[in-house]
Amino acid sequence: MPPPGEGRYNRSIHWPVGMEEEGALSGEAERDLRERLAAATALVRAQEWEGLGRACRDGLARHPGSGDLHHLLGLAELQAGRPGQALAPLERAARLDPRHPGFMQGLARGLRALGRTEEAFRAGEQAWQLAMTRAPAPSPAQYLQARPINRVQFRKSCALDDLVALFLSSPPYHAEDLARLYFLADNITRALSLGVSGDLAEFGVWRGHSARALKMLAPGRMLYLFESFSGFPPGRFAEDDRRRGLFRDCDAARTRALVGEDQVIWVPGIFPESAARIPSGLRLAVAHVDFGEAEATRAALEFAYPRLSPGGLLFLHDYGHDGWPGVAQAADAFLADKPERLTLAPDRGGTALLIKG
Repeated sequence: MPPPGEGRYNRSIHWPVGMEEEGALSGEAERDLRERLAAATALVRAQEWEGLGRACRDGLARHPGSGDLHHLLGLAELQAGRPGQALAPLERAARLDPRHPGFMQGLARGLRALGRTEEAFRAGEQAWQLAMTRAPAPSPAQYLQARPINRVQFRKSCALDDLVALFLSSPPYHAEDLARLYFLADNITRALSLGVSGDLAEFGVWRGHSARALKMLAPGRMLYLFESFSGFPPGRFAEDDRRRGLFRDCDAARTRALVGEDQVIWVPGIFPESAARIPSGLRLAVAHVDFGEAEATRAALEFAYPRLSPGGLLFLHDYGHDGWPGVAQAADAFLADKPERLTLAPDRGGTALLIKG
């Protein structure tokens, strides 16, 4: 779950929207371009993809050298489900400004949508390198990370490579958090290799990136996914708390398409009421809790902990994130009389891990 209110990145899109200078423009042309970009950005926020496409084409008739308009046109085509038509404007934007990390990340997304995973991987890596070297730095929270040597040289995995490409071509709270992905991959792979029995469950799916990771890291196991698809239930946050309106932009069809349906059981609705339809004999090898608020986190722990097999893994995302204090409060209260203790990962959101005794 991303931090509340994270920088310039718009939650409705999958990469930063650039608003860079377009070179030497006359005063009138510059004003016109900025007005068009402002209107296009409003269409992005409203998720009006067909309107965005028309606006960008109209703008490009006057400003054919605008990388922003090409980039946004590619975004519109991707979001409208036309990746084949998205690639040309995304490539054009990246050629116009090859040092713009947002344009390169958009290209990575387009390539991945077409199934060109290796090219998407390279473009995503280049976008990340550009973001880290660009002055001024995009965010003080960004950091460099080497990949685990085992994963590079000795334990190469096509599934993990695909997941890295997915994360690198996704929003910054995924693209900048490969530590989280490797933490999941290494621990899940080890637990399953040791013969830990049971299925997998995720509590809080949102757009499905970590759910896809769970599915790909544990082929052959059933994956139970609990998600409201409507954001937080009423009353979980105060009226003036900006978090209360987050995650309502979860498109169920798009999330299900990303994760897939094979060996997946979707459990829509408000948790824990939605869990009433789950068989009583369910056993879990892996539980991933990412609800972000205290009440649902406590309910997820009460559901998952007794169902974990010996050696089973319980990942608690945002435990170490001060922007979501209810997660740690609920977990600490629940685990106070349990023998296990949490181990923290140095990833972006402060994931914690419990191994069932």
